[in-house]
Amino acid sequence: MGAGTSSIESVANQFRSWMGLSNAEPRLGQHAGLLKGITEPEVKEYIEYCCHDLMPLGSEEIDERLLISRVPNDWSSCPAHVQNRLISKHSCKELIQLKTDIFRDVIDNDGFHHFRAEIRPREAVLTALHFVTLDGILECKGYDTITSTWCTLPPFNMLPRLDEDVFQAHSICGAGGMLCANVGKLQDKLITFNPLARSWKELPRLNHPRSPVLMHMIFNQEDNSYKVIVAGSSRLDEGHLSKITEVFDSRTWVWKVTGDLPGPQFGLNDYQTGVYSDGILYCIAFLGDGEGKGIIAYNIEEEKWLVDRTCLLPNYNSSNIMQLVESKGQVYLFSELERHDDEQDDPCIVHRVEHRIDVLIPEEMNLHSRKAWRNVITDTKVGYVGLQLYPEYTCVPLGEGKLCVFNSIEHVGIVYDIENEKRCESTLQPPTRFGSEDMVPFPPGIMTNIVFAVVAMTQPLSDATDSNSPPI
Repeated sequence: MGAGTSSIESVANQFRSWMGLSNAEPRLGQHAGLLKGITEPEVKEYIEYCCHDLMPLGSEEIDERLLISRVPNDWSSCPAHVQNRLISKHSCKELIQLKTDIFRDVIDNDGFHHFRAEIRPREAVLTALHFVTLDGILECKGYDTITSTWCTLPPFNMLPRLDEDVFQAHSICGAGGMLCANVGKLQDKLITFNPLARSWKELPRLNHPRSPVLMHMIFNQEDNSYKVIVAGSSRLDEGHLSKITEVFDSRTWVWKVTGDLPGPQFGLNDYQTGVYSDGILYCIAFLGDGEGKGIIAYNIEEEKWLVDRTCLLPNYNSSNIMQLVESKGQVYLFSELERHDDEQDDPCIVHRVEHRIDVLIPEEMNLHSRKAWRNVITDTKVGYVGLQLYPEYTCVPLGEGKLCVFNSIEHVGIVYDIENEKRCESTLQPPTRFGSEDMVPFPPGIMTNIVFAVVAMTQPLSDATDSNSPPI
C-alpha cells in the first residue's frame, strides 16, 4: 500500500501520457493529437472516478495496483462514457475527420449520438446545399451559417447513386437534422436519413406510386416526429395522379391521401420543396382558367388545400425564375426578370436583368389581390440571363433576416438584409475546392440543421428485418 495522493498523481500522469497531454510519448500514436482540449479538472475527475470505490471512507491509502488496473492502457479499454466525453469536445468538421480507424465505432454509436446532442443540439445550419458525385458516391456540400464556412458532410454511401441525367426528378427536403430523398428513377423510392449519424430508413410506398413534384418535410420537436408531404406527378401519362396529395406521419408509419390540388392537372409542374410558415405550406402552381402562375396554400393540421388562400405571382409573365424562400417566418418570392434591348441581334443578351425579392402578405391573399406582395429588393445587372434548367441563380436563407442570391455555377452570392431592405457589403465567397462537373443541385430553398441525434428512428434499415415497419 502506498500514499493515496502520490498513487493518484502517478496514475494521473499515466493517463495524461496516454492522452497525449504530457511530453511523454502518447499511446494513441498519430491519433493522440486529435483528442485535444482535455482539462486538468477532467483528468482529476476521471482519476477520482477510477478510484472512488478503492479508497475506504476517510482513508488516504489506496491499492496502487488496483488503481492502475482501472486506468485504460488503450482506446478500446476506455469506458464508453469517457470516450464520448473526450470525442465530443471536437467540432463537427473534426468529428468527420475522426471517423477513421479506432474512433469510427464510437462516433457511429447511438450512445455517442445522444450524448453529443445533449451538449450540442445543432452541429451546423447548412444552406446553399449542393450534391456532388465522387467515385459514384453522393456527397453534400453546404455553407454553415454558424461557423461561416463551407462544410462537406460524410459521403452518403448508404444511398443508391442518383441519375444525373434526370437530377431534377430526385427531390430532397430536410427538417430536424434529417433529410428525405426520392432516389427512385421512375417512381417513388423515398428514404429518410441522418447524414451524420448515418442511420436511414426507407419509407413505405405511396398509395399512388409516382414521382412527386412537391416534397416537403416538417419536424415536431415536442415528440420528435416528422411528416413528409408530397403532391403532383411528373409523368405525362399520369394526369389523374398529378392532383393527388399524400402525407406520411412517422408516428403511424403510413401514407394518407388528403385533398386534391386546386387548379388544373399538372398545375404543379416545377420541382420544389415549398416553404412552411405558421402551419401553412406554400408552393407555386398554375391556378387554372388562364390565370397564370400563383401561390397555393396547404393547411398541415387540417390536411387540406385552402381554396381561398391563393394569389397571382407578380410579373409571372416575364420572369425566368420564380422561387419561394422563408426567413424568420416570412415568405419571400425570388424572381429574375429580363428586359430585352431591341437593338441587340443576340436574343440571349438583354438590356437589363432584374433580381427581385418580394414579401408575401398572407392576410391580403386572394386571387385578384394586388396587395398580397410587396417588393423589398430590386437589383439590376447587365448581361446574359441566367440558365433556367439548372437554375443558375437561386435564393437561399443566410441566417436571421438575410437572404442570398446564389450563383450555383460560380458558387458566389450577393447578400441582402431583407429586414432593412438593402444590399449588404459582405458577399458569400466560394469554397476553396468545389468541383462543378459532377454537381447535382437540388431545390435551393432548403436550409437544415445538422445534428448527431437519431431523430424519430432508432433502428437503421441495414439492421431491420422489415423496411416498412415503424421504428422501434
